[in-house]
Amino acid sequence: MFVYLVLISVLLLGPFVINSADPVLIAVNQLVPFKGARYNFDPSTPMNLTTVYVTSTGQQDVTIYNIDFNIEPARGQPCAFFHLGLNASKGQHLTGNLTSSSRISFYLIYDSDYQLLLKDFHCQISNPVVDGENVMTYSFTFIVPSDTDYELLFFNESKDSIPKVSFTLMTTRSATTTIVMTEQSTQTLTQITPIPSRSLWYDTILLMAVLIPITLGCVMAYMKLAKSRRRNAHGKPDSKYDEYLTRLESLRGSGRISQTTYAHLKAEYENRRLAKTGDA
Repeated sequence: MFVYLVLISVLLLGPFVINSADPVLIAVNQLVPFKGARYNFDPSTPMNLTTVYVTSTGQQDVTIYNIDFNIEPARGQPCAFFHLGLNASKGQHLTGNLTSSSRISFYLIYDSDYQLLLKDFHCQISNPVVDGENVMTYSFTFIVPSDTDYELLFFNESKDSIPKVSFTLMTTRSATTTIVMTEQSTQTLTQITPIPSRSLWYDTILLMAVLIPITLGCVMAYMKLAKSRRRNAHGKPDSKYDEYLTRLESLRGSGRISQTTYAHLKAEYENRRLAKTGDA
């Protein structure tokens, strides 16, 4: 009941809450009215809006590799190596940096040369694109001349040491950024004052206020009907024994049976009727 009274109060006071809204300035072509909303328009405040687009182009860094690894010692062979693949595009700017705990050699070679090296392995690179031999720190920059695949090789010629290597490879690409300062258009700003009216939330609460008591009434009626049915099911007499008792009264009235027989049969029929009702 308390909830129902609250809903009724909201319904009665809801339209007056909207009166507290202040007038606002809004572009007429941007107004999106909602269901049930009404406004007063005052086209007395014209204003022109102009938009400026600012476009800038710069370079953006992209990480290709940022990796730490170890190179095994060159036991039983001229050298041991670690490699990384690279698919590069023409004009791509590459910047690489490596540090190692012991001396190694670094090479950037074409993938085709790497395939030949695998067929006849040796530790001498005859045509490197970038090379840094016997180094512990090394940095390089490289502009890719054409679209192709490369291999990054790290050689360890030591028989004992296990170099711990940190390697990063970055590339830069052009990036265009556009900043919108305002929009290139002319709009008229208009003062708008909301008028009290019913909106969607008001209609929803009204519908709830109607449906809640109806639903409660239906539930109470159903419970009352179910209770009545259960009561009738337990209290309904058995028609067969009612018929027996009626006929027994008729026989006694006509004098066809004695009072003792009548009393005995009546008690038996009534007991059986009560037992039948209890089983049901």
